Amino acid sequence: MSHSRKYLLIHGKIRSDRGLASSYKCECGRPAYDWAHIHNTNPDDISNYVAMCRSCHVKYDGNCRQKGSKHDNAKLTEEDVIEIREMYSTGKWLQKDLCFIFEIGAPQMSDIINYKAWQHV
Repeated sequence: MSHSRKYLLIHGKIRSDRGLASSYKCECGRPAYDWAHIHNTNPDDISNYVAMCRSCHVKYDGNCRQKGSKHDNAKLTEEDVIEIREMYSTGKWLQKDLCFIFEIGAPQMSDIINYKAWQHV
């Protein structure tokens, strides 16, 4: 199952069981906006999500975010990224072909090839 489909399914289940995040307050006291996954917990368990305002959610993700394949939502490995860049540099592969092979979207592929994503590789 693709990451985006899995994301939509779990967030649909959270909304169905717990309601909209906007029905809650963030721990900072502002109205919540998002359901945020508590890092290093099972993302398939809806009890591992808390309602946060956008500011706290972005700050939380920024402080805890792992790079590369260690990131909770990583679909690729560092080796995949190296292979993508090598394949593209030969001129034999189009970005859309690489998207199909590595099962990622065009914006993500473009960011990888142009070193906007996975800059540490």
